[in-house]
Amino acid sequence: MINILKGILISISLLVPGVSGGTMMIVLGVYDQSIEAISALISRKLIHTKLLIQLGIGGILGILLFAKAMLWALESYPYPMSFLFLGIVLAGLNAIIKKVNWKKFQPYHILFLVVGAVLALIMTDSNSGALIEFGGSFVIRLIIILISGIVIAVALILPGISTSFLLLTLGIYDETLAAIDSFDVNFLLPLGIGAILGVLLTTKLLEYLLNHHPTPTYLAILGFILGSLGEIYPGIPKDTFTTIISILAFMIGAVIMILIQYIMKKYPNYED
Repeated sequence: MINILKGILISISLLVPGVSGGTMMIVLGVYDQSIEAISALISRKLIHTKLLIQLGIGGILGILLFAKAMLWALESYPYPMSFLFLGIVLAGLNAIIKKVNWKKFQPYHILFLVVGAVLALIMTDSNSGALIEFGGSFVIRLIIILISGIVIAVALILPGISTSFLLLTLGIYDETLAAIDSFDVNFLLPLGIGAILGVLLTTKLLEYLLNHHPTPTYLAILGFILGSLGEIYPGIPKDTFTTIISILAFMIGAVIMILIQYIMKKYPNYED
């Protein structure tokens, strides 16, 4: 049951622009095992199968149950929701920092942190418009959706990059949420196929980096996350009431993440 709940949390994070599903996976303690499992699957081996199934069930439930509600909440209460997730992400940074092997840290490793932050800032530049004009014939639309799925798979694997923000950048965020809401198979199927292909293409490389160069890799990931915080931060609310509610939302988000980390620390080997 715990892993299903983790899958739900991960899928919810995918729906929020600026929040990375990969970051949430690290915070929830399922990132390394998931990468290992997907990499092994490419090599026709099955490991951590139970974990993947449970996360998958939770992910599907999260999208089906919360996509519409999340869209409504983000549109109706943009400041509190943004501060809620900002609290979650900031409180979860500790889990990523712990992944860095500080005993092997070298001064030049700071460059990976800086590069990660700069790349995230470039990718989350709010002045950039949609990269893709979503239109044309059925075949063209199908190819665009498939390619988009491959591109957003990077955000599914690499922490610090928001899947939803990439959808916005590609110009298909609204179409994707509408397709989820209406269960449009003609849209969701090629998007899912593209995402699967993208995950399979990038997982092996990331597994190699995590196993052989963990310190610079996690520092780059930390840089990605820090650089993308500006995409979550909505600015200071204009009225006092909204400011108070936003501060409370931030605190709630931080407390939620601290509780999750406490439970995981207390039950590190918990399995359903």
